[in-house]
Amino acid sequence: MPTHTIVTALWPLEELPAVGIGWGVFPGLEDAPELANLTEGERVLLVEPNELQADATVHLVDVNERRAWFGEIGNRDAIRVMYPAQSVQDHTAEAVS
Repeated sequence: MPTHTIVTALWPLEELPAVGIGWGVFPGLEDAPELANLTEGERVLLVEPNELQADATVHLVDVNERRAWFGEIGNRDAIRVMYPAQSVQDHTAEAVS
């Protein structure tokens, strides 16, 4: 079950086969304040507000001599559309029950 919700764009999807990581997105750099409490391998919920969301596993990766978080979604089919009547809380409540 995801422990953090991260607001980020879910496009473009990238794949990092050189380090054994599947499809996902970069929510930000390692030192970004909103990502400060993440840990390697943690399950999170990535949310593009009012549009899309996906469960992901976060990994720290090196990008151009900087450390960045990468949210591995796995495949494109894991991205879910958020309908106007729903919110992130609606989906979190469904996951808990």
